[in-house]
Amino acid sequence: MIRLEAPPPDRMCINCASSPGHYRCKDCLPKNFFCSECCIAAHVAQPFHRIQKFTDGSFEGYDLDQLGFILDIRPHSGSCSRKDAPVETADSYTGSDTELDWEDDDDNTPFYQSQSSKFFQLVSDSGKIVIVSSTGIFTRNIQWCTCPNAPEKHIQLLRTRLFPATFVNPKSAFTFDVLDYFRLDALECNTSAMNFMAKLMRRTSGTFPESLPVWNACIKLRRCSRGRLPISQDRYRELLRISRQWRDLRNRMRAGQAHDRTSRFVPGGLAIFCPACPQSGINIPPNNEWKSGEE
Repeated sequence: MIRLEAPPPDRMCINCASSPGHYRCKDCLPKNFFCSECCIAAHVAQPFHRIQKFTDGSFEGYDLDQLGFILDIRPHSGSCSRKDAPVETADSYTGSDTELDWEDDDDNTPFYQSQSSKFFQLVSDSGKIVIVSSTGIFTRNIQWCTCPNAPEKHIQLLRTRLFPATFVNPKSAFTFDVLDYFRLDALECNTSAMNFMAKLMRRTSGTFPESLPVWNACIKLRRCSRGRLPISQDRYRELLRISRQWRDLRNRMRAGQAHDRTSRFVPGGLAIFCPACPQSGINIPPNNEWKSGEE
């Protein structure tokens, strides 16, 4: 275990072997030590892995977003047919489920001099999407498809196995994997949604969970219209709503009520077939023939 906490002796990237390495991944195989370019290239298909940076003789928590990682969810390679797809950044922010609502007054005193820098970091990152995964909670820049026949944003997320928290300008999403993980946790371990979200926050940052984008603590601002300004919106309520939608959609698929079927639901249509219950023509004679017998 102690040996795994040390970088390679030569401190070189194991992929290109030409640049000094600084990063390792906690979710990849133990033998990995990358430069920034190779670290991004190695996680194109694993965008929610947790990485660390070797600084001052030890590894400390880091994130792919800090390396400039862009999550490309376009269904094709290359540029879009109309124009290059814009990357969702803070400059293109147009309002979302994480929008902050506050007002300013006519006081000329710069109030930000005495406030936490975490709030201003949130404002600068407000255009990014918060993604809740089984490995943790992350913020990612998204490469959208802008072809003439491109689907809406929430459809693009669903086709990437990301369940959006809202269908209008989504700014947070849950992976299909974490929704299945929560369903099994609630079924076998009786885990509540609040405890499950707290576990994901601790899994992402065990020492400073308040630095995550889902921290629901507040700071006092004398120039806030409501007196208190949330540093970030908690995703606990979104998890409650989406988990119910997820279970309902899974039940409909299992019952064969998908694939654009035109028939409406019937009472008991989502029930699982029970071989022990009396079924005419299956485990009892048809046409009530069993009633005419002596037994």
